[in-house]
Parts: sequence; structure tokens; C-alpha cells
Amino acid sequence: MRKRTISILVAITFLFLTLLGGCSEAPLECDWTIKVDQTIPIKEGDVTVNYSLVLIAQKIGGTDVYGTYEGAAYIGSQLDASELSKEFIKIDGGFDVNAFANNLSFEIEPFDKERYSAYGSKDKASLAPLAKYESMALLSPEMKGGGIIGVDVKAIDGTQGGYNDSGIGASPVAMKIAIYSGKVHVDIPAFNIDRSFEGLITGDPKRNNEEYRQVMEKIEELIAESESKPDSPDDGSRESIGGIMGKFGSSLEIPASFPADEFPILPNSVVINTYESEDKRNVRVMVGTNASLEDILEFYKEYIIEKPEVEKLDIPDGVMYSGRSDKYSNFMLTVMKDMSTTYSYMALLEVMKR
Repeated sequence: MRKRTISILVAITFLFLTLLGGCSEAPLECDWTIKVDQTIPIKEGDVTVNYSLVLIAQKIGGTDVYGTYEGAAYIGSQLDASELSKEFIKIDGGFDVNAFANNLSFEIEPFDKERYSAYGSKDKASLAPLAKYESMALLSPEMKGGGIIGVDVKAIDGTQGGYNDSGIGASPVAMKIAIYSGKVHVDIPAFNIDRSFEGLITGDPKRNNEEYRQVMEKIEELIAESESKPDSPDDGSRESIGGIMGKFGSSLEIPASFPADEFPILPNSVVINTYESEDKRNVRVMVGTNASLEDILEFYKEYIIEKPEVEKLDIPDGVMYSGRSDKYSNFMLTVMKDMSTTYSYMALLEVMKR
């Protein structure tokens, strides 16, 4: 009698676990949903940059995760520059950059370590992920978005300066989705952070789309919020993101409006980026160089570093000097390591004329 009771309990337990398992325990037809909704704070020097991803995608039908998914995604990065305020200087503003794609479409396929590692990376020898993923998706959706940069600096003596700019545009953004045992990891190489966004993939045999609908509504709200900000484009008057970024290349010509006599270009360097606003008040030149950090700073001592009212700010893998004068509401020198390893360092000179 006891053996029969135990057998019945085992049978009931097995049935119960099977029912709980849903699609994972039996090849039932399901609607498969990928959901990621996370913000990752990254400390960079004295400030924190918040990187966000909201992604929802769904495949209708099927007994496994493989196949074509459709949905939407929103990415953003925000920085609050007030963290840089010191005893005698108050800094307000920061930057807010966001982009979205509401016609997302990609394929989940078996995991390929080499393809996954190389995708979206300038370094083809990029390290492979340590986890043993089962499936993946490699995608580069065309994302629309905008960016607002606004920093105001006020000193205790009443002097002030700042930098404000904004832009809109569209560009493909590489994303890598890796899946293991129902867990989803998403890497966005352009963010250049050492963490993945995490989420889940679920199969629902009841075909309940409530979660999908809720996340889609959240993405639509985020898009509407970004478009309603005071500096957001509503008349096409703002410069495009591509315009703000300027020209990229090798051995570019220096804009005629750049005051190279006051802020000379580093000798034996290569001009790789230039920018000039329409009114020619804001001008920027970036160079690549194999000089040492010490030699670069020694060269600019006379022209920038030792000038009155110049502030120094340590940044990740580099340093920034910012000042002002009667002619310029702001002039800046930024020196940082070249992460692409094409050069040892990149040096950026930028001025904002009064």
C-alpha cells in the first residue's frame, strides 16, 4: 500500500512539474518574447554616465527560440555634469543622447563564437565571450535619434561660460544578442562599456501579448519624451548629428576660422577630425599623434595649460584643460589615449568665440 502511495505521489509531482515547465518541458507552440529593460551606471572619472536599453521583440509561433523576431528598441546615454562642480565653480547640464528603432527585425540562430566576437568591433581579434551561449542574433538596425549637449560653468567671481549644441539624425547601430538557458545578454559595441544589458526570453503557449504591449508602450513614451524636450527638433532648425561630428579622415585641412596662431596644431600629428559651426564661432580640430602624453602637455603649456583661468579635469585615459578669455567664452584641450590604437594619443582643440 505504501509503495502504491509513493508511486501516485511521484506521478502527481511529475505531472505538476510538466505543467509548470510550459514550453521548456514540451514542444508546444508558443509566442516567444525577448525583453530587456535596464540602465547601467558607469563611473567615468568624476562623473557617472547612465547607459540605457529597452528592447522588446517577439516571434509568433514555434516550438523553440530560433526564427525571426520583430519589435522595437530604445537606447540612451545621459551624463549629469553637476557632479564636476567644485568649491569655487558650479557646473550645470551635461548630455542626453538617445536613439530608437520601432521596426526592429532580426534572426535568432545557433551561437557562433567567432562571428559574435568580431561583430561590431574594430578589433577583429576581440576577446570571445566566456559564457557558453546557445543562440544569438547579430543586427545593425537603422536608429533615429538626437543628442543635446549643454554645459554651463559659473565661477564664484561671477564670470561664466559654457557650451551648448544639439543634433538629430539616423545611423545603423550594431547590437549583439546572446542567449543561454532563457537569459538574454545584449552588447552595444558603440557604448564601449564592459557590461552587457540583461533580460529574458520566454515562451508562452497561451499567446498572451500583454507584456509585449506594455514594453512597446514604454518605448513609445520614451520616444515622445525625447522629442518633447525643449531643445528637440520640431522645425528642422537643428544641425544634424553628422554635422556636429564634423569631418573625419586623414590629413584633413584645418578650417580657416580656427585660430591656429593662438592654439597651434601639435607638430608631427595627423588631423583626423574637424568641425566648424555655420556662424564659424565654434571650431574644433582633432589630431592623432604618437607623441607621449608628457610631450603633448609640454608643448601646450605656453598656449593653454599655463594661461590664467584654465581648469584641469582628469578624464578616463587622459586629461582635459578648459579656459576662457576676452576673445573666447571657452577654449579647450583634451588629450586621451586612442582606443583604436591607430595612434598613441588623440588631442582635441576646440574654441567658442565670443
